[in-house]
Amino acid sequence: MAKTLNGGEAPDDRGEGDNGPERTREGFISYVHELDEAQSDLASALAACKEPRRRLKDIRKRAEEDGHNLVALDRALEDERKPASVREETSQQTIQNLIWLRKPVDFQAEMFDLDTGDYTPEELDRIETIGFAAGKAGERADSNPNEPGSEAFVRWMAGWTDGQAEKVAGLGGAPKRGRGRPRKNQAQAEA
Repeated sequence: MAKTLNGGEAPDDRGEGDNGPERTREGFISYVHELDEAQSDLASALAACKEPRRRLKDIRKRAEEDGHNLVALDRALEDERKPASVREETSQQTIQNLIWLRKPVDFQAEMFDLDTGDYTPEELDRIETIGFAAGKAGERADSNPNEPGSEAFVRWMAGWTDGQAEKVAGLGGAPKRGRGRPRKNQAQAEA
């Protein structure tokens, strides 16, 4: 055993009972240098990774400062990679869906041959049926997806009210009032 600075004993380089390869100071120092180089390489790589992220963040910040909507910018970048036919179809369907949801974008829909929301009797019947199903399922009245005051809103609410009424009727009549359970002979007479 080797002596420590304070006079105690320190195990030798191999450790007690260690049958592994002999450890040397040179080997240890070599590993320290290799690890130091690897950590330096890692730090450089991480710094290099951060630089493109900083650049993207800076570009987005400048674009926003210049009045560009970042969501629209991201969508344009995404759409740029799609074929023209897919972009056109997606745009038209998005606009149509927003009109159906009564959330139209501010443009003249008739220019694009899109439905402006005039409902046929069949569509109104379907809306009422959807409201009926919602009412019967116990959904809240404020889950009506139609624009308040519109014909579709009124028809959905009418269906919802009918659905609620059918749900209540399905629960059965009011329970019979009385004290306790009926007597055996009374229960048999009622049956």
